[in-house]
Amino acid sequence: MFKKIIWTFIIVIVALIGWFTYIVYTDFSASEQPVTEEPAETETESPQEEGEEEPILLNEQGDEDKNPFNTTMKQEEVTEEVMRDFIHKMSHQKIEAEAKWGLIEITDERIDWLLKSVDKTKEPLQHKEVYKKILTRWADGDFSHAVEDHNTIWEMQGGNIGEAIRLLTAEEEKAYLESKRK
Repeated sequence: MFKKIIWTFIIVIVALIGWFTYIVYTDFSASEQPVTEEPAETETESPQEEGEEEPILLNEQGDEDKNPFNTTMKQEEVTEEVMRDFIHKMSHQKIEAEAKWGLIEITDERIDWLLKSVDKTKEPLQHKEVYKKILTRWADGDFSHAVEDHNTIWEMQGGNIGEAIRLLTAEEEKAYLESKRK
């Protein structure tokens, strides 16, 4: 009888360890999954949800009717959520964080398009001045506040994982971009 209890206890412990390992492994590997090539026209879920794949845009040349983000969205159609999402994913190129979901490579064309969108959008943007400040600084080539820029947008999105820690060095940024191109 005592042997049965011991063996049952051991089996339960091994099963729990196996289950825990599986959960940790799948959560970790989900954050390492390659991201899709095409962005969604509209997103309804927060990019901070674990395991969610995000679009990656790396210097893609779009069709004539596409914007610099390779979507057909017009500047007048940009919403608060889209503005935050684009700025957030662009900032990932410049910052170190525990976790990052999505990347949109920073280009002058994309910065300019978003900056103009701030004033052209039909939807009144609640944080218009914040977006303008970030994008104007970036348009001037100043990314020294990218950690704060990221965390400001990240907090607006209700972020709880992936707070920016520091700026990437030029070498780290190059390696990060190259790793996402593969």
